[in-house]
Amino acid sequence: GNERSRAQMEELAAELASDQKSAHWGVTEKEVHYVTLLSEGRDGSPSLYANALRKQLYQQRAEYAEDIKRHIIKSRGGDEDPGSVVTAKQVRQSLRQVDPDKPQKEGDEVLQRIFGRKQKGTWGDVSARLALVWCERTTPRADRRVQFALRPPSDLLRMAQKKTRHVLLCIRVAKAFAEAGAEWRERHRPHPP
Repeated sequence: GNERSRAQMEELAAELASDQKSAHWGVTEKEVHYVTLLSEGRDGSPSLYANALRKQLYQQRAEYAEDIKRHIIKSRGGDEDPGSVVTAKQVRQSLRQVDPDKPQKEGDEVLQRIFGRKQKGTWGDVSARLALVWCERTTPRADRRVQFALRPPSDLLRMAQKKTRHVLLCIRVAKAFAEAGAEWRERHRPHPP
């Protein structure tokens, strides 16, 4: 799932070449001692290669979390209100869309770390926890299914979602008026003598 781009591989190769100049890191023309290369140096600092690798891993995790957040927002019709409610079911569906090859057990573990025992939370809390949860992409980002899930909604879809929300609001208002009208009729009906 975590694929390296050509630029990332070139960056790692350049850092490895830089570390080769220092005999301390265990990099020679013929071999690389990865245990030495990935451990701390004499002064407690990591090698240039280890720093570049750590940075790339962090960027991939952040990108994955952002992809999941973007899909949740897309599935909610663009609603980013921090106080709005997000359910575990919505996050599970987004995980399945953004990472279709992720085993269900791993997806459930991610949900457990985000929600705990609750099955819902505010968008602000869920978004913040998602950024902190350690989870890795199983399906490559270049996969056609992932690209389809991440594409922005079309103008027609946005318009349909907006109209649907409007219709649902109108139905709610009409229902409230109907309930209020029934109460008013009950209070004001003529009483038999």
